Amino acid sequence: MNYTLAILSSFLLLTQMLIGQSAQVQDYALDNLRGIELNSNNLVIYEEQAILKLQDMLDYMALIGSSQYNDVLRETAMETVLANFDETARVSCDWVLNNGLEQAKDGASCTPVKMLKELFAAAYYEIKVNYETVRINQPLKKLPDGNYRGQLLYQQEVATQKIKNTPSKMATPKAIKIDFLLERVEKKFGDEQEIIWEIKFLGML
Repeated sequence: MNYTLAILSSFLLLTQMLIGQSAQVQDYALDNLRGIELNSNNLVIYEEQAILKLQDMLDYMALIGSSQYNDVLRETAMETVLANFDETARVSCDWVLNNGLEQAKDGASCTPVKMLKELFAAAYYEIKVNYETVRINQPLKKLPDGNYRGQLLYQQEVATQKIKNTPSKMATPKAIKIDFLLERVEKKFGDEQEIIWEIKFLGML
C-alpha cells in the first residue's frame, strides 16, 4: 500500500470512528435523550467526546492544508470539520497558520469556512498540527436555555513545509482555547425522529 493510499485509509477509518463515537454517546445517554437534566457522569462522557472530536478536527485540518493529497480528499475533510461547528462559530483567522491575511494580522476572527478555505489555498506541501494533551479548561455548565457549554485547552505547534524535501518551518507554540456547546437536537434515525444531545464547537469567542 503506498503512502497516499495509507492516508486515505486512515481518513476513512477516522470518519468511521467519528460516527462510532456519536453512536456510543447516544447509547450511553439513552436514558437522558428525552430528559432535560444530565447527570455528572453523562457530562464527563460528553466532555471526553468533545476532546476526541477536537483531536480529530486538528488531524483533518493538517490534511486540508497539505497539497500533497488530492483535492477530493481535502474537500471531504473540510466538509467533515465544518459539520462539527455551530452556525454561530467564529475562529481565529490564523488558528493553524498565518497566510499574511489582514484579518490574521489584526487578530480578527473568521468564520470556520473562511479559515478552512484559506488553509486549503495556502499551497503548502505539508502541514503538521502538533498538539499536546487536549484537556477540559471549563467543565460543561448548564445555560439558561437548557443546553450546556464548556471549553477545551491545548498547546499547539504547527510545522509547515512549502516544498517537498525541504526543511520544515516551526511556528511559535501557542495556547488555544475552544468553546463548545452540548445541545439538544432532533435527529432522524431510519424512520424515527429522536431528540439527542450533540456536541458543536463555538470556536474562539
